[in-house]
Amino acid sequence: MIKSEVKPLEEIKEMLTGYKKILNTGCGGCSSVCLAGGLKEVNNLNTKLLLSYQADKTPCEIDGFTVERQCEMEFLSELDAIIKPYDAVLSMACGVGVQFLAERFPEKPVFPVLTFKPVVNVYPCTGDVIVNFTVSILGAATESVKQAFCAHSPRAYTPSYSKHTRTDTSRSKKSN
Repeated sequence: MIKSEVKPLEEIKEMLTGYKKILNTGCGGCSSVCLAGGLKEVNNLNTKLLLSYQADKTPCEIDGFTVERQCEMEFLSELDAIIKPYDAVLSMACGVGVQFLAERFPEKPVFPVLTFKPVVNVYPCTGDVIVNFTVSILGAATESVKQAFCAHSPRAYTPSYSKHTRTDTSRSKKSN
């Protein structure tokens, strides 16, 4: 199981340095269910960002829009008519949603707002390794899907993972 959380406000503001007109896109799918990226969370983050920018006396315009699911291209068509005037796009979706948004609008910088962590970490390591494991078992999945699973951690994905094959370790060795 994966839990998503909004990145710290200062980290988000650092990503947005130099951008004045921002569209924050939410998702009604899994990130909404995790209470991290739905309509309510988009509005909350927009309010926090606006108050922070006002306190810094930094001019900025932030709007929000939530699609049903960012992880399905057909739902991203809702953004076609409204995305043009924005300098940058925030995505409050899972890694797949972030990747699909970036693929659909390659002329716009898309920044992921959520981080993902395993709820139960079965390995004595960080969540990045869980993502590495997930990528290694994806097998024949497309490169963009593999990258989307790892959008939150640039260290977690390298194309060499696509060469991994699953081996059957359940077979016992034949004795002589």
